[in-house]
Parts: sequence; structure tokens; C-alpha cells
Amino acid sequence: MDLDRAFKDAIYEQIARIGRAVSHPRRLELLDLLCQGPMTVEMLARKSSMSVGSTSQHLQHLKDAHLVRVQAQGAARVYRLTDAATCELFRS
Repeated sequence: MDLDRAFKDAIYEQIARIGRAVSHPRRLELLDLLCQGPMTVEMLARKSSMSVGSTSQHLQHLKDAHLVRVQAQGAARVYRLTDAATCELFRS
């Protein structure tokens, strides 16, 4: 396989991964909340009226698609959008 084909395959796979990640209404809600600023799983769960476990699973899908990133702050794990373009994607 040539490099051009491998590159295209990788790009199309990432676009599909993003599509799968944003195809769930609860994940869209989490992206909307994270557009407001970084939050812990517990904060996101409370604001979205979901369980912490469900919130965590949805965040993992968003993380796998490189839409959010997580940072440990002491015992807490804080989620934030990967970059401003993620919020623009949500809003568009």
C-alpha cells in the first residue's frame, strides 16, 4: 500500500470514529457542557443527570475519538475538549 493510500485510510477512519462518537445524544450533551470549561466526571454526571459510570463510558468514547482529553488533578480526573475546534464542531 502506498503512503497516500495509508494516509487517506487513516483520515477516513478518524472521521468515522468522530462520527460514531458524536452519534449519541448524551455524548453531544457532554461536549456541550465541556464547551463551557473543564469538568470532572462527577460534575458532568450531575449536570447531565447521568450516573458517574455512564458518564465515564461516554467520555471514553469521546476520548477514543480524540475529542476530549483527561488530566489527573490529585485524586480527580478533569476532562476538557482537545481544542477549540471541538467546540466549533459541536456548535456547527
